[in-house]
Amino acid sequence: MDRQQSRVIDLLRYPLAVLVVMCHCGFLDGGGTAVQIFFSETLPHVAVPLFLLFSGYLFFKEGRFDGALYRRKLKSRFRTLFIPYIIWSTLCFIIAAVQGQVTPTFLHYIQGLWDTALWNDGVNFSRTLPGYPMNMPLWFIRDLMILVLISPLIWFLLHKTRGWGILLMAVWWFPAHDKFFGFGADSLFFFSLGALFAMKQVDFVQLARKYAVPFYIAAVVMLVADFLVMYKNYPIYHELRFNWLVFNVYVVSIMGATLALAGKLAEKPVADRLIRLSAASFFLYAAHILWLYPLRDALLKALSPVTEAAVILFYFAFIAFHCTVVTALFFLLRKYLPKTTAVLTGGRV
Repeated sequence: MDRQQSRVIDLLRYPLAVLVVMCHCGFLDGGGTAVQIFFSETLPHVAVPLFLLFSGYLFFKEGRFDGALYRRKLKSRFRTLFIPYIIWSTLCFIIAAVQGQVTPTFLHYIQGLWDTALWNDGVNFSRTLPGYPMNMPLWFIRDLMILVLISPLIWFLLHKTRGWGILLMAVWWFPAHDKFFGFGADSLFFFSLGALFAMKQVDFVQLARKYAVPFYIAAVVMLVADFLVMYKNYPIYHELRFNWLVFNVYVVSIMGATLALAGKLAEKPVADRLIRLSAASFFLYAAHILWLYPLRDALLKALSPVTEAAVILFYFAFIAFHCTVVTALFFLLRKYLPKTTAVLTGGRV
């Protein structure tokens, strides 16, 4: 893999993890609605598609695929994906059980690993959303594990169609965010797109930089368009259909713009600081949801921001505070409990 491309991936890991945190920090009933919709419901949604793209590219980076390589990849992903998924999901389940939000049965635990919408009795879980596991952000890891398991099929389709099979996945993904038993078309498409770049040995950073100006223009236009659609139709946004067309064009354009900008930034010395933070990205992503909501609600109750300006200030201050605390916790754990930290993060230390 090209050094600049590898550097861009490392450069973006931590900022993208922060964007994931921002997705979950909104409290739209408290004021500052437009600001919160922009920074929690619109801007951050470039994060997961880029993570999926990187995952697909890195999984197929050898540019070939066979049984021995598949077995080696499965063994590696068992350590980097499955074990952290079980650990962080279990922690979430224990916290929910202690708080009385779910009856601690084995069935509830198993269901919660896949989709909390399966819970139908003995449950008062505050974050039950159809299609999401109990540690909500980990739906990405859940989908990624499925993609790893079916990677031979992805390779076969892309290889036999000389890459044109990606259009079949785009046809499922683009019109809407449909899911099949919780598994999303977006996961399959962006992971496979990364796989295709690897198979064809395409440097996606250089590609983005080549078309940087069109990407920048489209990203700004579609960012505004998606925000306006979301702001006008919230909270029935997800019940619409046309909004996904706007959203998906926005996602593709902002991905290209982000890669182009990161490609430029990677050449600057300041990039080294963000790259050093990349080790904390998985911990921030996996751990933040465990205490985000109770901490936010407790601070809101204690500080009671009333004015619009105060609410907006609290919103940004909480994001910065929460990310700083969780990041600092990671580096403390890495220093004093390196083996434990390695297990919690799948070796990402």
